[in-house]
Amino acid sequence: MRSIFSPEGGLFRMTERLGNLVLLNWLYLIFCIPIITIGPASAALRYVTLKYVTNEEDRVLAPFLHSFRDNLKQGMAVGLLKLGIGIFLLLDLYYIWQIVGNGTIFNKVILVVVALCCVVYFMAGRYIYPLQARYENSIRLMLRTAAVLAIRHLPATVCMSIISFAPVLLLMYTLPSAMLALTFYFFIGFAAIAYLQDKFIVRIFWQYTPREPTEE
Repeated sequence: MRSIFSPEGGLFRMTERLGNLVLLNWLYLIFCIPIITIGPASAALRYVTLKYVTNEEDRVLAPFLHSFRDNLKQGMAVGLLKLGIGIFLLLDLYYIWQIVGNGTIFNKVILVVVALCCVVYFMAGRYIYPLQARYENSIRLMLRTAAVLAIRHLPATVCMSIISFAPVLLLMYTLPSAMLALTFYFFIGFAAIAYLQDKFIVRIFWQYTPREPTEE
């Protein structure tokens, strides 16, 4: 029993990690208030959760602020670009859905193409901020890499998408479930979802990380 409740015990570490995720979630929400800073705040969030998954970091505030400052300009650009692309695709999908009633094959093909683009956009979104948090790349290379990884590692991408979308379903189900989902997002949701997704992200990134030669 003493080992369970000791600072080195599993229960203590799990409680500490949960507390850090709650603090990280509130920090993320505060830095998202200006709206335009959602991009760099998201990159900072993933920077910390990636460090947590690999056990490289136990702190919250210092690494979050460090990543936020480093990714401020590019993060805002990525966030605005991501928002613009998303709005464009949704408007296209809505417009084509309205005219597909004409029944022409061309309209149906266009609808399928735009729908697939929306799916790829959503799946690639699971990788954009982890890539920005972990590597230094141009925005163009980052977006292209995110799309390639989303398709190449489709099973992991599907799992991460389910993790992202499952709490959203509660918001659209009933009023009590919506209140439960909002409470979850307010206290720990964004940080917890990022942490769970980064369990997959770390394994994927590890496959593309050069190995140091071992000495016999």
